[in-house]
Amino acid sequence: MKHRIRRIGVLKAAIIGGIAYAIMSLVVVPVFLLMIFVSGPMMNDMGGPERMIGPAFMLLAPLIYGVLGFIGTAIAALVYNVIAMMVGGLEIELERLDAAFPPPSTVT
Repeated sequence: MKHRIRRIGVLKAAIIGGIAYAIMSLVVVPVFLLMIFVSGPMMNDMGGPERMIGPAFMLLAPLIYGVLGFIGTAIAALVYNVIAMMVGGLEIELERLDAAFPPPSTVT
């Protein structure tokens, strides 16, 4: 059974993209924070206020990633919609898994 994706809802796609990017940044941020704290003493850092710029930025990273993911996904959905109007959209083939077991008849 073939279906065609003719249009993507821009706002819904952007919300999902923004949330996904924010969540993905939560995986990356601890790694970067660890690298910042480990690399400071190796570079003979005296521990001044400039050392806190990196961690402060990393704490804002999920918000920044989320906003940029929202904007990027919205742009991608808009571009898809324009292209889909010209070429007809993506075709996908779906298979119904419960087709082998039709619902019981209700004959009385």
